[in-house]
Amino acid sequence: MTQDAAERAPVAAGIVSFHPDPALLLDLVAVLSRDVDRIYLFNNAPLDPALEMVLADYPRLAAIEAGSNLGVGVGLNVIALAASREGFERLVLFDQDSRPWPGLVPQLGDAFGRLEALRRNPAAIAPRLVVPGGGAAGASKAPRYRARGGAEDGGTLVPVDFLPTSGTLFNLRILRETGLFRADFFIDAIDVEWCFRAWRRGFSCWLAGALPMEHTVGSGTIPLGFGLTMPDQRPFRMGTYLRNTVYGFRLRHVPLTWKLKQLAYLPLQVWGFARHHGFRAAALRPMLAGLRDGLLGRLGVPPGLEP
Repeated sequence: MTQDAAERAPVAAGIVSFHPDPALLLDLVAVLSRDVDRIYLFNNAPLDPALEMVLADYPRLAAIEAGSNLGVGVGLNVIALAASREGFERLVLFDQDSRPWPGLVPQLGDAFGRLEALRRNPAAIAPRLVVPGGGAAGASKAPRYRARGGAEDGGTLVPVDFLPTSGTLFNLRILRETGLFRADFFIDAIDVEWCFRAWRRGFSCWLAGALPMEHTVGSGTIPLGFGLTMPDQRPFRMGTYLRNTVYGFRLRHVPLTWKLKQLAYLPLQVWGFARHHGFRAAALRPMLAGLRDGLLGRLGVPPGLEP
């Protein structure tokens, strides 16, 4: 860890993995090992023995083996509790294929501190996710951020409705006060629900627009018309996304404006995804099951889960 990082508040990092790309995971751990005090790696599937041997050379890394695929929500919560138990006040979370650059986490921490000094009650702050350079056109889609009023730092720090988990720095005390992530969502929309919950409880979520981070979502993009696109994900993921989003319609802390937007957008996504995949049953069944389960409130481990 650099001298500058050592002078800042201690920060832990967390990664939830499931059959990760070894090269990407090792790059991520190498960068984080210089910028944080502890790295928690929650493995939802066994790691390759060769990868385990290399990771063992990082003394700041603590591996947590799930034994089976318990989902992203469980992994995030176990990491948050482990960091809290070790006395950390801040936790930054990453996907297994996140691409932070050296120094990103300390700069996020500095921005977080400025917001605290301004008494903006920040719960979380994240870099601006961008499509990796050098990739084919349409290989990924950067997220859109729904800004709120009241930007700081000359407009570089912007309050937003919600933040993707990848790259987000959390205040662990506020995370515990707000409540941990919904493990019953398993994967997808976990970050959206939590951020809306934080806002309802008087906290705030922030985008550090001047701090980009490369990130890939899905395996391409699907055109929807009207200038819109969506990430192309596995049908299992699409079904879980639909389930959790539909379930969110019943939650009081989810704003009505967001619910109405999703009511208009979900049919377009379902149609676009089905058309892109040739209306095959393998694509349609998970979506229909997800819509049904969301309406009925059936959460937890989704059907068709990969081992």
